[in-house]
Amino acid sequence: MKSLRFRQAKVACFAGVYRPYSPFVIYPDMTTDSEIISIIKTVLKHKGLADVDVNLSSQLYEDGLGLDSLSVAELSAALEKAFGKDPYTSGQLPLTVEHIVEFYAAS
Repeated sequence: MKSLRFRQAKVACFAGVYRPYSPFVIYPDMTTDSEIISIIKTVLKHKGLADVDVNLSSQLYEDGLGLDSLSVAELSAALEKAFGKDPYTSGQLPLTVEHIVEFYAAS
């Protein structure tokens, strides 16, 4: 009888709890700034722009990172998943990465 091999999903372990790996999971040792930048880089990677430099002063739309409506929807969902709320569904339209960081700092 042939032995069966199963692929194991990547897991992350925090405080003894194993969870499937997700690109939008926020790890405890990250600061809010780096968490948000990491989420934005993941959204850009999905858009095919993996080598884009992202910093606090980066413009989010046309003249900056070039986020379109689909990318903004993905960013909104990822921020909601990571932080429990996001600036877009709170009625704000952040123009830079720093505006997103300020939204969470004020919360």
